[in-house]
Amino acid sequence: MTLAARLSPLTLNSDTVAMAKHWSVIHFERYLRRQRFLMLKSLLNPLQRPIRILDVGGTFDFWKIVEHDHLGEIHVTLLNVSAESNLPANFCSVVGDGRCMKAFGPEDFDVVLSNSTIGHVGSFEDQKGMAQEIRRVGRRYFVQTPNYYFPVDWRTLVPFFHFLPIRQQAWWIYHLPVAPFGVAPFGRFSSFSDAVKWASLVRNLTYRELASLFPDSTIVREQLFGLTKSFMIYRGFERLIS
Repeated sequence: MTLAARLSPLTLNSDTVAMAKHWSVIHFERYLRRQRFLMLKSLLNPLQRPIRILDVGGTFDFWKIVEHDHLGEIHVTLLNVSAESNLPANFCSVVGDGRCMKAFGPEDFDVVLSNSTIGHVGSFEDQKGMAQEIRRVGRRYFVQTPNYYFPVDWRTLVPFFHFLPIRQQAWWIYHLPVAPFGVAPFGRFSSFSDAVKWASLVRNLTYRELASLFPDSTIVREQLFGLTKSFMIYRGFERLIS
């Protein structure tokens, strides 16, 4: 399960089979992650240090990948459904729910960051709650989320799989080891109810929905092979991306 999925109220049994990602997929994911980091870094550069950052749905693994030491003096709070230990002095871990962050007051953070999390918190109303909380507790925000209309399902890597109704997705993943060409199969679920839960875990957003959740923000399209794979949404930064 991805770090973003850990914020979901739903959990799956421990015998659920996970997908083994092809090396090329891992390569592209790391490449896109680093591209996001470069964009985030350009937004953070003009800000006065230290910067207080809340990472909603984040783990320290992400910050290791993006080489956080290059960002100057930052203090990062990781908010997730389980705590992390053995963190550097400028990181802390808080257990919580991105849809209701009562522990934090208005503009407690200079920047709120969320990477591939808002699509995992439930219904559109749940996503609206998370968006409102992000806008409430942060003076600025930077949110990334996959594009609903991208043709490849990023969980199974099967084209158009995510466009199927939830129960049809569950039927396939319960009865057959779903997989695209050249990639290890995603596997099968041990029960149909687990398959339904898995299919219900993700609700990717459209451009129009994001514009309604984050009004007056800038939305940047993250391109892969000429198609919009994800969106990056930010607001409150003095310096814009050229």
